[in-house]
Amino acid sequence: MWVGARVWSCIALIAALVGCGGGGGDGGGDSGTLHVSVSIGADLYLFRPGSVRASITGLEGHAPNCTVKSGRLPAGVSLNGDCSITGTPTEMGSFQFIVDFSASNVANHLDVYAGVTVFGPTTIYSLPSNRIVVGEAADWPTLNNFWTRTAQDTVTYGVDEGTLPPGLILDPSTGRIHGVATTEGSYRPRIGVTVSSPVGTTHLTSETPLMINVGGFDLHYGSSGEVGGFAGFPMRATVTGLQPGATYAFAWDDSQPPPAGIELDPATGALSGTPRALANGATYRVLVTARNQGQEVSGSLIARFDVSSPVYIRHDCNGKVGAPVHCAPIFYANGGLNIDGASYRFTLTEGYLPGTFTLDPNTGVLAGTWDAYFSQVERLTVTVMLNGVSFDIPAIAQLTLSY
Repeated sequence: MWVGARVWSCIALIAALVGCGGGGGDGGGDSGTLHVSVSIGADLYLFRPGSVRASITGLEGHAPNCTVKSGRLPAGVSLNGDCSITGTPTEMGSFQFIVDFSASNVANHLDVYAGVTVFGPTTIYSLPSNRIVVGEAADWPTLNNFWTRTAQDTVTYGVDEGTLPPGLILDPSTGRIHGVATTEGSYRPRIGVTVSSPVGTTHLTSETPLMINVGGFDLHYGSSGEVGGFAGFPMRATVTGLQPGATYAFAWDDSQPPPAGIELDPATGALSGTPRALANGATYRVLVTARNQGQEVSGSLIARFDVSSPVYIRHDCNGKVGAPVHCAPIFYANGGLNIDGASYRFTLTEGYLPGTFTLDPNTGVLAGTWDAYFSQVERLTVTVMLNGVSFDIPAIAQLTLSY
């Protein structure tokens, strides 16, 4: 008699079942052909006795016979002649093997792909992200602990290869990784676990390392680090990216003076005040110390200031040669700001005035005469007093005398 079959087995893996397919041939014999279905696999638990029968249909009363053809079962576990799997496993992991399957009074043999998974304390973690930042607290327990220890079991976790980021701790009893990262870098530790019981001792190292990247302080003013505002108008900018549970200390970097009119909150890092100088991308470094779960880390963040003038001032002076000219400045409010009540003082900073021309420092009026053609751009500095603070802004005066 021949066995013709669709042969398959199910190998149990953590949190999933994976089917494996195989095949055989049909042939003729004195009693025809059998069509059988075979499944050989087991989920067992470290240092716990177990017994799992194979699932076999279609033998029609013939007795099965199984032997291991290649691969191996975990230590302490055997494949029996009736295709059952029994024993007390003394090592953890997934074991795949090929079974030579036959039956009584049957002429041929079939290969059956089989597997045993032995669950013990796991070295698998589910990290919410493989990137954290210094000062950030981490708390990562092991994942899918199907195995439960008893009072006779001793479980010890450790780092078998590589290192954890400084500041993170591996709990030797539970495998939990926790703490606050203190140092930037890329870390690839392999976690191992040793289990001892009256049955024996075994060790398992994670197949793949954990991938943990630690970046620098991820703190910003706003979304991009830019602090915007207008000279003479109050402004406020807060820090984003502060870590829950952490306390902070902020201070200006002493290597440069802080922006005029701006104060730094030492506890929150918030910037507030009334700017007293224009700035176009001026950068200031703020020193940061973070304390979290007993760890202290230091770093810095950059504040990029873009402070605009609330008012634009210019002169468009056109006159005749030899005739008196009286030209007042023109004021434009920036962005619809209210600049009522502002006072100004004008100073010529570049260029020269011809003839009898003068610049009134209080009103900004250009007045005078000149007996020749003249066309030139004069550059002025205007000191503005607004909302109780003073600041300087540039202005231009176009003076043209024609015949």
